[in-house]
Amino acid sequence: MAANNRGKSFKKFDLDLELGEKWEDFVDAGLNTAEVKTENGTWEKYGNIVIECSSYGKPSGIDATESDLWIHNLVDSNGKYVMGFILPTPTLKEVCAHKDTVMGGDHGASELIKIAIENIPYAIINKHMEMRNEGID
Repeated sequence: MAANNRGKSFKKFDLDLELGEKWEDFVDAGLNTAEVKTENGTWEKYGNIVIECSSYGKPSGIDATESDLWIHNLVDSNGKYVMGFILPTPTLKEVCAHKDTVMGGDHGASELIKIAIENIPYAIINKHMEMRNEGID
């Protein structure tokens, strides 16, 4: 147990440190198997992220990845990093499985799923809770 300069212990600090270190290790391990996507500009105009699920009729993006984490970065039209989402890939796959697709990308050959940026946290949390309640973890 850590002590301050008066000899008092910081039990809560130790618990917070232990929890923090656990999730630092999770991120560190996850980054070894993360799928990283970066969108520029278009998300500013339409308010959506776009997740590719196939290209030229073959699985790609979310339907092809074997990663544990999906990192989706948003860069503005000037190339400046704005923010990113770190999402559990299995949960994102479940969210995407229930969305309509549109064709787009290079030559209109990619099947894409659009998700409103403002809905991403709710979609992920709701799907996580649903999967947990069904015993899928």
